[in-house]
Amino acid sequence: MNFRALSLCMILTVTSIVAGYFLLRRTNKSKFLARAPILMGCLVFPFYMAVFMLPNALPTLFGQLLGHSIWADYIYPAQHDSIVRSETWLSARWWTPVRAIYFWVVIGAAVWAVVNLLRGQSRVLNSIALLWGLSWIAISVYYSLTCFPFCF
Repeated sequence: MNFRALSLCMILTVTSIVAGYFLLRRTNKSKFLARAPILMGCLVFPFYMAVFMLPNALPTLFGQLLGHSIWADYIYPAQHDSIVRSETWLSARWWTPVRAIYFWVVIGAAVWAVVNLLRGQSRVLNSIALLWGLSWIAISVYYSLTCFPFCF
């Protein structure tokens, strides 16, 4: 058990929960729907980071659940060109799906923020959520262009 990583996971999770509580306390349904994009996009980020590093915090638990180490090699199915790709289970089967889920949640929050901005609801919070989503899109496009031949 990695106590540093586990304590950081717990701190990030508590931070996300407390920030969400203070954002959504004493709100009715319409205010909740107007504030949801900032919750989905920005305040879920510490929770995302905690989930992202959870296998590093509890490697023995994940090893027992999986039946192998989180650092075990994961070999992709053979391609028609006979190139064998492999990476660790952690990077292939944990980090990639978690990263993709968070990316699509942020995209959904940005779209929801645009809808709320068109309705004129919570302009500041929805503008922040929209800028957060656009910045994640820009970072993803930049990352895809800089690692082009190696990131597929």
